[in-house]
Amino acid sequence: MALYVCVAKGTYLSGRSWTVRQKFSSAALLATVQADWATQIVAAWTNGTYGLQGLYPTTTILQQATTYQMALTLGPPIKEVASASATSAFSHAGVSANDGLPDQDAVLVSLRTAGIGPNNRGRTFLPACDETIVVGDIMANTQAAQVTTAMTALRAGMAAAGHTQVIWNHEPTRRDPVIQTTKPVTSCVTDRVIRTQRRRNRKELHQYV
Repeated sequence: MALYVCVAKGTYLSGRSWTVRQKFSSAALLATVQADWATQIVAAWTNGTYGLQGLYPTTTILQQATTYQMALTLGPPIKEVASASATSAFSHAGVSANDGLPDQDAVLVSLRTAGIGPNNRGRTFLPACDETIVVGDIMANTQAAQVTTAMTALRAGMAAAGHTQVIWNHEPTRRDPVIQTTKPVTSCVTDRVIRTQRRRNRKELHQYV
């Protein structure tokens, strides 16, 4: 089985970029995983019932899907690197007429496996959403459930195509001493509390006056 990192990329009104990352284990070739990833991430964004685009302003645009095939270097130290990649381009804007939250804000989706404890959980960050569905940094229940539905459908769609969503460790740890120890994701839940990804701001060059 090969390991893949699948990334969706888009932009905000400001021009800053955002990404959503998922990991998969699959016996399929890179081109097949990429084609399925592009199909499923677009479906999760545009679905008429639970699509994520309903939670995002028209200025937040999903633009690209990329899949990286991962490999380990011989070391020492052993490192995880991308050995090949494939990309698909498109343009799918959000549909909300409202403004979005600040670019550095993010919706956190917690990924759960059959195990317990922090080493058996992963996380995915979605871009800053429509500001009107958040009050006091808390997302409304209905919209948070919509995110969970969309991300669950994304995982199910990839699984139906033969690709298992997993989490894995990038470095050896006491609990997982072997790098890339894979653990299948069995469910996900959305945190209603809006989180922050400061690295989205750090991508911008300083503009002193």
